[in-house]
Formats: sequence, C-alpha cells, structure tokens
Amino acid sequence: MTATGRPCPKCETVPGIPGPGWTLYIWPPLGHTGGKLTRRLDALRVPRAQGADGRAVVVGMDDLLRAGGLEALAADLSAEEQQDSSVLGVRGTDAPGFADYPRVTSLFRLMRLEQSETLAQTLTAGRIGASFTPITAADDASEVVAYRANLHFPDLEIASGDVFTLATDGGLLFQLDRVCRVACIREAANQGLDRPVFVQFHPSSIYDPVYCLRTTVSEVERTGLAAEDVVFTLSRAGSHRDIGHLQTILGYYKDRGFQVALGELGAERGALELLQHLRPEYVWLSHDVTAGVSQDPFRAVIARKLLEMAHRLRIETVAIGSLGDTDREWLYEHGVSALAMPERATQPGIPEGLALTASEDVPG
Repeated sequence: MTATGRPCPKCETVPGIPGPGWTLYIWPPLGHTGGKLTRRLDALRVPRAQGADGRAVVVGMDDLLRAGGLEALAADLSAEEQQDSSVLGVRGTDAPGFADYPRVTSLFRLMRLEQSETLAQTLTAGRIGASFTPITAADDASEVVAYRANLHFPDLEIASGDVFTLATDGGLLFQLDRVCRVACIREAANQGLDRPVFVQFHPSSIYDPVYCLRTTVSEVERTGLAAEDVVFTLSRAGSHRDIGHLQTILGYYKDRGFQVALGELGAERGALELLQHLRPEYVWLSHDVTAGVSQDPFRAVIARKLLEMAHRLRIETVAIGSLGDTDREWLYEHGVSALAMPERATQPGIPEGLALTASEDVPG
C-alpha cells in the first residue's frame, strides 16, 4: 500500500502484454532500423501500416502473434535498436490518444516482458519461498549468530540471480523485489527464528523509501519481529554508484531501528567509498574473494584489505559460500566475524498472501 493507503500500481500489480485485438505502434530510432522492421514484417507476411505521424509502423497483434510474436518481429534488430525502438500497445484499432502515451516503452522491454510470462504468473500466484542459512561465529561453528534469507522460485527453472535480471529487463523488478522482501520477513516469523535475519533488497526498485518501503516496514511490525533483528542487505553493493540514493535508503532503514549491510563486497572499484559514506553495521565479503583465499595471493591481498578497513571502522564482516577448512581458518585468522553455512539451510517455506494483482494494462 502507498502512503495514502491505496495500492501502488507500480509494485502491487503485474502488467500484461498486448494480445489479440490490440494494435502495436512501433517508432524505430532511425530510418535504417525502420527499413529492417518493414522488411521483416513483409517476410513474415504481417500486414502493416504507417502511423499518422509518418514514422510509426503499425501492426495488428493478431497478425503478429500468428507470425511468432515480438521476438520474431525483432529478430533482425541489434540489442541497441531494440532498446531504442519505442512501442505502444492500444486496445482495438483506434489511434492512440493523449492518455495512452505514458505507456510507451521500449521494444526490448516489451519483448522481455513477453519472455517473463512464467515470472509474471509466479508473482500473481504468490509462489515465492524463503529458506534461511545459519551464520555462525567464525571461531565456533556451533554458535548461530544470525540467518541469511534465501529466495526460492519453485515454478521457475533459472537461478535466483537470473530471475532478477529477467525482472529488471522486463520491468518487473519493483514487483519482484517488494514481494521477495515481504516473503523473507513473513517466513522468518513463520519459522520462529530467534536471531537477526539478513534480507536483501535491490535499490533500483526503490524510488523514494518513504513511499516505496512502507509495506516492508509494516510487514516487520505486523509479524512482531524486532526492528533490530532485521538486517537489510544492499544486493551487490559494489555495482551501485548513486551514493546519495543509497544513503537515503539506508538512512530510512536506520532511522526506524533496522541494521544495514553491504552485500557481496569484493574487488570492485569504490569499496572504500561505500564503507565511508554508507557506514553499515555489516559487510558481506564476495565469494569471488573468499573462495581459495588461503591459496591465492591476489584474493588474499583484497580480502586482507577489506577486513582491515572493516575492523578499523568497527564493521562486522561475514564470509559467504561453501568454503574449505583452510579458507575458513585463514579468514578467522585475519579477523572475519562470522561465516555463512549454506549446507545447513532450513527447509524453504512459501508464506501465504503474497499474490499480486494481474493488470490488463500494458507497461509504460
């Protein structure tokens, strides 16, 4: 829900794609691209028309679907041409009106949304689960100090990271990231975990935390979890460069009593800048750095510097991944605070009440 109590159309509904009975308007970025499109349509024997502006290529979705859909249409276009070609789906055969134009999107995004049909069905069915990996003290594997939430998509046949890539390309990241945060919080309460829980989030799915994170904070309050026992973890911390936006999001969480962590910090440029400006309570070391650290001098230098910086800034450190005994011993000797134990993860559960509403509107 939004600050006004109304459902958020961006993150609580799943857009559809133009289907039978719709008309698709395509604005190629160049005349050369337009020529490739029209030749492709002619080869597919799809009737086409020219828009009133003289630039748009107009096709009926019934004809296009019979010829193989958007992917068949764009087969001759480069990725850049797909990104820069604007499209608008309009129900029926009437020319688009002023109210339709906010829904203009890219051909690439509409194609990826078409390819994301199973993900869209997962969101509308609420079929997202969570399990929890114990995090133990570095010097005592029997002492569980926290848990890391893991996502499960039982109806999808791709890895979790690829799910988020698909969602980003198809314009479903806002919906997916919100549902995943709620699923992890809800299932942590269902499983009765009695230690802090690390929950990942993608900052690209958050315009303004005051508006976009209200449901997440409300879910923590509803489940009865203590704010200090939820550690919101910035996914792939080293890949984000808008420091001001990250500060706003993490500041919002901290002001409400939550702890924050930077996830998968490794050899990326700017690790020191992130630590300096974001000042998290925890840092996760990337598996790319910790795996084989005891035998690889290059990894050892990076890990040692990260651990040294974190120690001086009084930031707790966690190593992730299936590590051998020698790597775990090396990390402990160089000051890592805790180790994640993926082989000891809890059984995944799918909490109830996650389903989003399917919308007939196509994306903008």
